Amino acid sequence: EVKPWTYFFIGSVDSYSHRFGQNSNETIDLMKRLDQLVEMKYTQYKKLVPDFDCIVFSDHGHIPVKKQVDIHQHFRKNGHNINEFINLIDANMARFWFRKPKEEITVRRILESLKDGFILTDEHFHRYHLEMPDNRYGDLIYYLDVPAVFSKTVWGFSRKQHSMHGYLPDYPDSDGVFLSQRPMVDGSHIELVDILPTILDSLGLNVPDYVDGKVLWEK
Repeated sequence: EVKPWTYFFIGSVDSYSHRFGQNSNETIDLMKRLDQLVEMKYTQYKKLVPDFDCIVFSDHGHIPVKKQVDIHQHFRKNGHNINEFINLIDANMARFWFRKPKEEITVRRILESLKDGFILTDEHFHRYHLEMPDNRYGDLIYYLDVPAVFSKTVWGFSRKQHSMHGYLPDYPDSDGVFLSQRPMVDGSHIELVDILPTILDSLGLNVPDYVDGKVLWEK
């Protein structure tokens, strides 16, 4: 009842971009090889199936890293060990959960003196559709802006990263790509939420009412 489909996941683009930079020769050479791989698979399918959809998409781009920020040292300069507080440090997000109001006052004071980013406000959460019903992602989130990253994170050390993602979507280099041989709606702005309904439509399945996004095919 469902049309057959094949999903290829190509994860090496992200690791190459982190290691060498999105615009490096190494990453560009990899992209050329992957382009040949996609073309080869497309040609194979074209011989087997007279009518099919080919969709290529990514979830984000990369932005060059030019600065490392040691948030642990910043807390020490302000008379505190960051691990006094419940925290999770990602590449460019520092999340905190508080056991008492005094902790939040202290952390806010320290972070407001860190000039490479800012504390996300309710306005940010509303603008970028990030509102959550609880505090699972943090009572307070500090955002480190382009082109910096935290030097020590939950992932380990990020001192060798040449590019990073996870910044606010205002930067064009953060955009992903969506390609298809099938005509798409003219001039449409594609978002990640559009990919699921588009794939469901390609498979001849109904798009549930609760699914966000729109079908991108030209009708």
